[in-house]
Amino acid sequence: MPRLPFACLFFAGLALTGRAGEDAAYAQMAPEKFAALPALRRPIDLADCDRALLAAAVFHETNRVRKEHGFRPLRHDPRLDEAADLQAGMAAMSGRYDHSNPLRGRETVADRAREAGLPEGLVAENVATTPALELDPELGVSIQHHGNERIFRDPRTGRPPPPRTYASLARQVVAQWMDSPRHRANILNRELRALGCSVRHTKAASGLDLLVSVQVFHTPVGGLTAK
Repeated sequence: MPRLPFACLFFAGLALTGRAGEDAAYAQMAPEKFAALPALRRPIDLADCDRALLAAAVFHETNRVRKEHGFRPLRHDPRLDEAADLQAGMAAMSGRYDHSNPLRGRETVADRAREAGLPEGLVAENVATTPALELDPELGVSIQHHGNERIFRDPRTGRPPPPRTYASLARQVVAQWMDSPRHRANILNRELRALGCSVRHTKAASGLDLLVSVQVFHTPVGGLTAK
């Protein structure tokens, strides 16, 4: 039975599913009120994913971590959600999980922020892919083949792992960024003032469901601290 660690997966983007995250109400809720939402503990149904809730879960988890480290929370800007979604959508379709974009006018994160209507300023972006199943990132996933069917199993238990919940996905993806020095530096950057997030569904070449998370940070020129 082959076992694939996440770092060794090669990806192929598929059609996107779920509702677009235009609704900013979740991200603008008080953190305590948002954390109490029962929907956060619901397993993610990739055929009917509330992408607004998922993006807001990543937003609030990011601010929770910033507060834990003594930093002020970032304010939500729906234009940054749009900038993040421009990259999340391309990453999910192309299978390239970096900061480049082949579309004219969207090549860099600064281009994407500008297209979304943000003024010039300091811009940063984090991108991550996370399995949609509750898996240990150190152990990866085991695959069984039954004809044309692939069954994914937890190497520790031999059982199919459950889907992540909205809350557990947010915790996992922010933990991934915090484990990476460059991504961590963006999350804990004192100069950054606003944040927007997007999450899209794709599949690995193995058939494993993945969630592509993108966050874009921004501070207008006038909001930067003079050096």
